[in-house]
Amino acid sequence: MRRAVVSALDLPTLIEIGHRWAAAVGEPLVFAVARCGVATPSGRAGASEPSPPAALLLVVQVLLGAVTVSSRCAWVIVTHLANAMILLAVLMVVGLRARAAEGAAPPRLGARHGAHGLIVATAALGSS
Repeated sequence: MRRAVVSALDLPTLIEIGHRWAAAVGEPLVFAVARCGVATPSGRAGASEPSPPAALLLVVQVLLGAVTVSSRCAWVIVTHLANAMILLAVLMVVGLRARAAEGAAPPRLGARHGAHGLIVATAALGSS
């Protein structure tokens, strides 16, 4: 009896495979950001403070992804999504702080919102 190397390529399978490939591309980038944050000179430490926690959040994300695939439990899926949003916010803070440390003006949403208003807007749009 022969076994198929690749399962049926229906839409849910294609979505899951695409998700895994995107994660495989994104994981080294997050670890690179964390490594650069650790290696940053002390004069720009404010820009890199959230970098190491991003690596920890990524490890948690990978473990939650493994549990999500094996259990398909609703609370694990929601926790996996919530952790992804937190990881995205941390990476955005790192990017905004690095940009501000280089002397660039932070992006603004309006007179009432600072640079972190962009993070709140992205998180709100991403979670809806």
